[in-house]
Amino acid sequence: MAPQERTEQVMVHLTRRARVLAGSRRLCVGGVATNCVSIGKIIEAGIFDEVFVPPAPGDAGTAIGAALARSPAAPAAATSAPPTRTSPSA
Repeated sequence: MAPQERTEQVMVHLTRRARVLAGSRRLCVGGVATNCVSIGKIIEAGIFDEVFVPPAPGDAGTAIGAALARSPAAPAAATSAPPTRTSPSA
């Protein structure tokens, strides 16, 4: 079995499990989960109503940022405060 095919199988299995455990109808991915073929398989499986893939995925914390933003325990400032300008505009 090719590594890509196994990755797809594992990703679909893990997202099915996450759906059962979390109960959410939305999925936000990061890291290796942004593999476009695996995402296609997850979407085809119909596990989630919505699947969000960040436009510039990487290991810079996009998945944890999304999780924190969706968390009911997240501070209000983390989910609703607009960005703050730190330098004077030109």
